[in-house]
Amino acid sequence: MLTRRRFLATSIAGIIGTADFPVASLAQSRDRVTRLVVGFPAGGAADLVARRLAEALRGSYAATVIVENKPGASARLAVETVKNAEPDGSTILFTPATMLTLYPHVFSKLAYDPFRDFIPVTTICTFEFGLLVGPAAPVKSLGEFVDWCKANPSKAAYGSPAAGSGAHFLGAMFARATGVNLLHVPYKGATPAMQDILGGQIASYVGVMIDLLPNHRSGKARILATSGRARSKYLPDVPTFEEAGYQGVVAQEWYGLFAPRQTPVEAVNRLNKATLQALTNREVVAELDTLAFEPSGSSSAALAERMQIEYRNWAPIVQATGFKVEE
Repeated sequence: MLTRRRFLATSIAGIIGTADFPVASLAQSRDRVTRLVVGFPAGGAADLVARRLAEALRGSYAATVIVENKPGASARLAVETVKNAEPDGSTILFTPATMLTLYPHVFSKLAYDPFRDFIPVTTICTFEFGLLVGPAAPVKSLGEFVDWCKANPSKAAYGSPAAGSGAHFLGAMFARATGVNLLHVPYKGATPAMQDILGGQIASYVGVMIDLLPNHRSGKARILATSGRARSKYLPDVPTFEEAGYQGVVAQEWYGLFAPRQTPVEAVNRLNKATLQALTNREVVAELDTLAFEPSGSSSAALAERMQIEYRNWAPIVQATGFKVEE
């Protein structure tokens, strides 16, 4: 079990261990092409945010900043790529929290250790999940949905964008809180799931807000609850799960930047400063807003602490489902 003291000691040791990094290499890294490695294909939400951020970092962090898409192995390929990169500040991981705080509980074997192999730089933005229902569930509130599931157990199901995702386990948290046996139906992304929601093939879907908002706003489907501790600014009229009476059904996803272990502390601090400045850029903020993402920068230490808390919180939730990927 990773304790708070051990985690912080490991993180600090990793940073201190960079003190002897050659100064010449640091100077050269400013002139190198810096890569933001993203574990998802071009055109998706992660890619769009990363590209906008890369534009804002040019000149302030490095002369050239590009996005390198490394999809594969449920986004683990990107994480492994950065783990094995030269720790000179020119290769940075842009990733959702899931790969670092949830995957250690989901996959029996990971080719990386999220706490020993990386130095947290900063969070970029945060966003919530929501529960969406379509024509198959003629309800208007979360309480009505729970009653409907109890009255229609053969139809009580929820979809998610992937097995082992944060949305998968948020749905499991909700099912435990209600006492309803909700069948989990994993999809390969939100697009096929939305087709089934609108077609009435599945009653509900748990996913990130950007995938749910278009059909909610058009009236074709309804978001019944969101997963934050406070209401989403994008849906001020929709309650959180906790407001609807289901305590502990809380989850928030985020994107963050991470450097390989032994990256010089000067490079980490410089990237943190440049990123926090980029998050005040109107174009970056506008890009985040179109995706229903809230800008949310942090210190390296604050991100390290957040990782540990979320890693610890996910453990009993995943264990309760018995879900494990043996690979």
